[in-house]
Amino acid sequence: MDRATQQAWYLWAKSDRRGDGKPGDGRYLPVLTHLLDVAACTWEILELEPPRTLALLAEDYGLDVDMARRWVCALAGLHDLGKASPTFQALWDMAEKRPLAGVERLVAGAGTTNVPHGEVSQLLLSELLQKVRWSRSVAERVADAVGCHHGRPTSRQGLQIPTHERGGGDWEMAQRTLFKKVLQAVGVRTAPALTDLSAPAYMRLAGLTSFADWVGSSFEVPAQVDPLPMLDPAAYFEKARGKARDKLEKIGWTRREPLQPGVQAPAEMFAYLPGFVPRALQEQLAAILPTLSAEPTLILVEAPMGEGKTEAGLHAATWLQTKLGHRGLYVALPTQATGNAMYTRFRRFLHEASQRDIEPDLQLMHGGALLNEAYQESITRTLNPQNDSATADEARLNVRAESWFSARKRAGLSEYGVGTVDQALLGVLGIPHQFVRLWGLGNRVVLLDEIHAYDTYTSHLIYALLRWLKALSSSVILMSATLPAASRRQLLDAWTTREEGETAPYPRLTVAQGTQARSQHIASSRTQTPITVRALGASVEEVAQKALDLAVDGGCVAVIVNTVQRAQDVFSEIQARHVGRLRTVLQGGTKEDLCAILFHARYPAEDRGTRETAVLRYLGPQPYENRELGVQKADYRPRRLILIATQVAEQSLDFDADVMISDLAPVDLLLQRAGRLHRHAGNAGRRHGHGTPNLWVAGLDTWPAAAMETLRWQWVYAPHLLYRTWLRLKDGGQIRLPADLDTLVQDVYGEGEWFTLEDDRRAQLDAATAKFLNQQDNEGRFGDLAHIGNPESFFNTVPVVRPEPDGEPAHDDEWPQTRLGEQNVRLVPVHEIGSGYFLDPEGKKPARIGRGVGKLDRAQAAAIFKRSLRVSRRELVHRAPDLAPPHASWTDDPLLRDSVPLPLVNRKVTVGNLEVELDPELGLVYRSVSSES
Repeated sequence: MDRATQQAWYLWAKSDRRGDGKPGDGRYLPVLTHLLDVAACTWEILELEPPRTLALLAEDYGLDVDMARRWVCALAGLHDLGKASPTFQALWDMAEKRPLAGVERLVAGAGTTNVPHGEVSQLLLSELLQKVRWSRSVAERVADAVGCHHGRPTSRQGLQIPTHERGGGDWEMAQRTLFKKVLQAVGVRTAPALTDLSAPAYMRLAGLTSFADWVGSSFEVPAQVDPLPMLDPAAYFEKARGKARDKLEKIGWTRREPLQPGVQAPAEMFAYLPGFVPRALQEQLAAILPTLSAEPTLILVEAPMGEGKTEAGLHAATWLQTKLGHRGLYVALPTQATGNAMYTRFRRFLHEASQRDIEPDLQLMHGGALLNEAYQESITRTLNPQNDSATADEARLNVRAESWFSARKRAGLSEYGVGTVDQALLGVLGIPHQFVRLWGLGNRVVLLDEIHAYDTYTSHLIYALLRWLKALSSSVILMSATLPAASRRQLLDAWTTREEGETAPYPRLTVAQGTQARSQHIASSRTQTPITVRALGASVEEVAQKALDLAVDGGCVAVIVNTVQRAQDVFSEIQARHVGRLRTVLQGGTKEDLCAILFHARYPAEDRGTRETAVLRYLGPQPYENRELGVQKADYRPRRLILIATQVAEQSLDFDADVMISDLAPVDLLLQRAGRLHRHAGNAGRRHGHGTPNLWVAGLDTWPAAAMETLRWQWVYAPHLLYRTWLRLKDGGQIRLPADLDTLVQDVYGEGEWFTLEDDRRAQLDAATAKFLNQQDNEGRFGDLAHIGNPESFFNTVPVVRPEPDGEPAHDDEWPQTRLGEQNVRLVPVHEIGSGYFLDPEGKKPARIGRGVGKLDRAQAAAIFKRSLRVSRRELVHRAPDLAPPHASWTDDPLLRDSVPLPLVNRKVTVGNLEVELDPELGLVYRSVSSES
């Protein structure tokens, strides 16, 4: 072994340094061993990927599949070459005490400024790749992709690092030796004639490198150093592959195979659904799929509520996965509530549809995933399979949730996922390890439901995501019931495609491949009874009285309003006006009582989940059951019930109302709400006098300018859209779905006029329109500036990486947002009793705050998190943190890091001029109080 080889061999990459700062006993892992471990992990990860993933790598480097895999493994392995530098080697005092058997030691630089070793790796690798005849631009891009494995790309220009930091002389010889040993181990000699590295290739290499490093870094530091890596790198590489296979098996990274090798027809695939008969949408889409070529595909489904869009999307995703070689599916929805509802459906689908020997891994991806009992049960079962009490239960679903992938940054690597669109959008924002998120979405099917539900800013982020997904060879399914024509054009433009011929009439399917898109009309599978639109005054008193009148003789009434305050006021007014005691279903009301459910977002997460479950139990498809919560299968629909809810009930929550009252809202959202009217045919015989669907619109009785101001609707929805909706619906009449749906949406969101207005109203509308267009333009520009750039411009974009948020994205100017909105804070109301703080007013569940509280375990942290909620009230955002008692135990916990305790005495606290009360029925209540002079 020559001198340079010996010196390189004694450089350390990992040590047994203890977390408390104490030195340990001197065990370490050499740099070369770690490099080869990560190269081996890369190999084994790719071994379990579908063939299409390897084919994409071959295209990236202009090589055959085998040689492309070898080069990618070598490059990923070289990610930590910068640890062979004075700046890194000086980090461990024990390194100087190791005997070197007569070898002259490489001296770590004294007084180092501690340049991150990822940057040193980037510089060294770029120079070494140029020595094997790669161009400077390609070498720098490759080195950047590999060197940013700690999450933060540094620069796409040449780095300048002093010699005493990077190493010169003998250090350079050692670094070159390690470089050659890695290439030798993986079996490459000649560098590919690579003239360019595309942005998708960069993301594939960066994401794969970080993933492999996470796995390889989990290998234990051995008691004794194995000399095989230096003596025979190829032999050690084969040995390390075995360790990598074992580790991947342990964390649940299994072979990425199609869910169904031969995709079933919809009728067979969904036979587990009682009474399922394929609808026209499902059959037409199934007929199109075999005609597609093997390239990334965009499918846009525009169809009304109740046409089976979800089943059509899942069938198409399964077909695309099988025929195009995609690795899995992520389903993205607008909210946590809709994500939870879809998780239940998708979990059942995977259980029923999977024809594989290995259970599919399914992750729930949003900030409140720990609150989902079914998801937590899946994680617990995989952590403790020997204690799986459900094994012999026929109700058990053969779907697992590996705990390793439940971590925030790793969840997107899982084969299947359901969550919010925010989790997908983090892949195009400048946050740490965004490239890992994009790698997880690459060569995958991504289904975005309710695609109409986002503001202009978020929509522009979605357009960027679509460009990246196409570049990464993914397929996308978009679904909407109410999509404005302008939004439709922008979505197709984002996929860089143009529609051939005339756009088919609504409802329609649009399929895009390459640069061409074609649409076709969908024959409606049902004719819904026309909905009669009726005008109602906007006052709380009128809405409450109308709800009582509609329910008193029987019927399930839904009241959907635009603000939480209004929902609380309507509920309280109904209580006050009802003759006798109004019971809530949560208080044990019976089928014969007049009961009520209040449902909005200003409850602690645990309570909100309970209410969401109650809505589904009493108003969802019957018979209802919830195995995770122990709810037996039965018909729970009551005779008389009033649901008072905010917008949380308007999207993807499968409930059925006999009659509905809704605040005035943009027409597409009104139609979404109306889609819950007479939703389930099984209830046709028990509508209790509401045999035909009626939609009462509060605020439709008069020009809405005053209501928008006094009821704060103008802060919830654009007045321009409210005015145009009012003009379209003011005369009442009937809405025929689906025939009228598209016409109504295009009328309100388009530029045409079908109305005449008096001068004062014309002035109000014109002012609102100008403000709306200006806001759209500003939000679009802001959205375009917020993301990492499009694939074609990525390398011209200066990388700016800010800290990643915990859980669901918050509204914080310090990092890129997935949505615009008011700044908010996550609060946990805690009850101050004596000298202690508790999660409950009875003082039985300690909040575990104060001085001297140690580290929280997972169950303790989850119990606290379940009592949290996000609020945007200005007084609480800015002043609540000042009221919080010491809570270091929370700030040290990853789940609770951004949670702030709000101390309550007798359920109340005053913050400035705001009294805040946590009412068990109303949720968090705000009351203004006058300050005393």
